[in-house]
Amino acid sequence: MTKPTPDRRAASADIAVPCRVVSLAQDLVATPVYGRELADTIPGATFEVVDDAGHSGYLGTRDARAAPRRP
Repeated sequence: MTKPTPDRRAASADIAVPCRVVSLAQDLVATPVYGRELADTIPGATFEVVDDAGHSGYLGTRDARAAPRRP
């Protein structure tokens, strides 16, 4: 049986440095919905999505890694 993921929203709200949350459009494990939710909890954070990339997006093409888009 797996343990539930801890709720880290309160800790995220205390982050006081510039942050950019990047999600991978085709990630079925950590979908962009979760990335957006995380960005929304960090004061001043930006959010971007990398198209044509899944959960292992860092293994994708250089073009996909270099071209995040703003939602």
